[in-house]
Amino acid sequence: MDTLSRTMKNALAVARQHDDRLVRLPGGFWTYEGCERSVNNGYPTWSVGTSTVNSLVKRGLMTYIGFKERDDGTAFPICASVNAT
Repeated sequence: MDTLSRTMKNALAVARQHDDRLVRLPGGFWTYEGCERSVNNGYPTWSVGTSTVNSLVKRGLMTYIGFKERDDGTAFPICASVNAT
């Protein structure tokens, strides 16, 4: 886990505290289910970007477990789960 950035380590820790999952909200925010939203702009009070979650998946630390289909038939991930270690 030494090669992980501080952001990746934090994302794993937060996911582990919230049923081992992160969910993607519209706008590309990856957060945990039930995360509070900012009163000013409606954004989640904690989130990471898609590149962080992609990096964790590529390293085998998380797996995409939920997808949303687009109108053209392609799909994109909307839920990721921490892999058992």
